Amino acid sequence: MIMLSDEFKEKVKKIVEEVLDSSLLDSGAEELSRKWIECIREILDYNKVDYSEEDLGELKDNFLKILEFIRKHKDSDIVDGRSI
Repeated sequence: MIMLSDEFKEKVKKIVEEVLDSSLLDSGAEELSRKWIECIREILDYNKVDYSEEDLGELKDNFLKILEFIRKHKDSDIVDGRSI
């Protein structure tokens, strides 16, 4: 099981808040995905979990897909902070 320190929980919360507050244009989405992968890398290292750069690349691709979904549906009831 992956453990999250309060520091990591706060980082994840800030990234989610940035997602909800940003316009999610291409440059913003890339920056958010970079922050997300950096956070995931720190969490995996903290928990001494082995991973590859390919694994992180897949996570980044999936995160970008999620950001695109959020961008398209940002003003609908489908997307809110709890669902993210």
